[in-house]
Amino acid sequence: MGWVRGASSRGGGVASPTTPTPPGMLERTGNIKTILTQLAQQVSSSGKGIRSLTWRMNSDDGFMPLALLKAEPGATVQVEMMEGVWSSGDGAAEWSFTFQGTPEEAVILRSFIEGQWRRGGDRDLIKYQLTYDPPLTWSDQGEDWIRRLTRAGLGTQMATIGLELSAQ
Repeated sequence: MGWVRGASSRGGGVASPTTPTPPGMLERTGNIKTILTQLAQQVSSSGKGIRSLTWRMNSDDGFMPLALLKAEPGATVQVEMMEGVWSSGDGAAEWSFTFQGTPEEAVILRSFIEGQWRRGGDRDLIKYQLTYDPPLTWSDQGEDWIRRLTRAGLGTQMATIGLELSAQ
């Protein structure tokens, strides 16, 4: 399976001038490229969080619900995003950035992403793949294995998360 670039633009309207943007949130002022650039600038100004924003190719599969997103202090999480839809067969360039932060910061990032692209109350519009380097093995499904890995200190290894932004 691979990424297929779509024609849709994710964004929405700009917040009203009379309604202040809540702390830690961004106004929706453009497509995913614009939004991620704004997010990278905002977080990098604090000296932590997103370190880079680059193009990357991805043709992996094996996605799981975004609710499983976890990060431990000192962890480096590679988050790969694209503007388009998930399909099989073709790969396409998507945006990626390196996120380094605490679990609390990861929650803020997850909420931001979900707030931008979740529609119609569907909790499965955004999914991701988590891999560790070196690879790890586990036998359970769901969130429990991630909890055990992070409790064991394995959450500080390199983790790669690829995000799917569904157009459905």
